[in-house]
Order: sequence, then C-alpha cells, then structure tokens
Amino acid sequence: MAIRDYKKEVSPGVFKTFYKVQVEAINEYSGKRVQRKRESIPSLPKARRLEHDLWIECKKFCPEKVHFKNWSELKLAYLSDIEENIRSQSNPDGFAPQTLEKKKYRLIHLGKWDKLSLELITPKLVRECLDEFEKSGKHSRANTAEIQKEIKAVFSFALDCGAISHHPLQRLKRRKSGAVRPKKRLTPEE
Repeated sequence: MAIRDYKKEVSPGVFKTFYKVQVEAINEYSGKRVQRKRESIPSLPKARRLEHDLWIECKKFCPEKVHFKNWSELKLAYLSDIEENIRSQSNPDGFAPQTLEKKKYRLIHLGKWDKLSLELITPKLVRECLDEFEKSGKHSRANTAEIQKEIKAVFSFALDCGAISHHPLQRLKRRKSGAVRPKKRLTPEE
C-alpha cells in the first residue's frame, strides 16, 4: 500500500499536487494477489480513504459472484431471466407470456427505487412504500400484496445468483388482502 504525491501542471506555470494510490492484497476467495491503482486524487485525506476502500475491494471482492449496484440492475436481470424461460415448443414447462407481463406490471410501480442500493431496501421501506400506494388510492390491498410477493421473488432470484448473502425480506410477513373478521361463536341454541 502506497500513497505517492506528484506535481502536475494544470495551466502554464501553475503546478498542483495530486496523489496516486497503489494497493495490493491477497484475495480471500481466489487466494491470488490483487492490485488496484488510482491517480489524480486532489487531497491527501481523500487518498487515505481511497487507499482503505481499495484495500477492502482487493481483499473481499469475489469474482465469481454476480454484482448488482442497484435495484434497477437486479430488476432487469430478473425480468430477462424470466424472458429466457418463456413457454415455447422447446420449453413446454416455461412461464406463460401473461406471467411475464404481470410481473413487469407489478414491478413498474417501483420506479423510484431504480437508483436505490440493494442494502437500503429493508422490510420497513417496503411496508412504507406499499402503505403509501394504498393511501394514495392507486392500489388495492390485494394489488400491494402481489407487488410485495414480486419484490420478495426478485430478492430470491438475487440470492440464487449469489449476488446477496442473505434474503433481506425473508421475515417480511405476507400482506393480508382482506379484512379478517373474527368468527362468531355459536350459541347453544344454534
């Protein structure tokens, strides 16, 4: 690990100090030595933070895993996986085309999540978002229950791909689609 400073001419006769960070570590997954470099870092504190981040990246990066940066990438991968498994002559056990359309329709309502990192999607966020849909009157309870099932299916797909180590919505309870009424007790005469 090294941080080196160097002077660079930014305009005629004006030199500015920049930093170059070079890091190497033994990767935990592959057992190989991994190097990372970055140049043109404007300040020493930023260079020190970047040095630490690059070292973690070298040490912890698992090349075999699929990495999704945000919800949008995961959603697109999920839908393309389903599109590959559409029912046809060669694949009679695949998904019906209507199923794909329903899944797309349910996930299109979560457009505001597209740039959201996967770590930020929690059961609380899902509940708040679905409650907001219901309060706005755009969706019924049954529709939000279907959207929740689709969100959980997307995270199950990510778990199967190896993109995440655990299912963040595993303990999220199913939304009941109707009001549950207590049963009437029968009187002895009935």
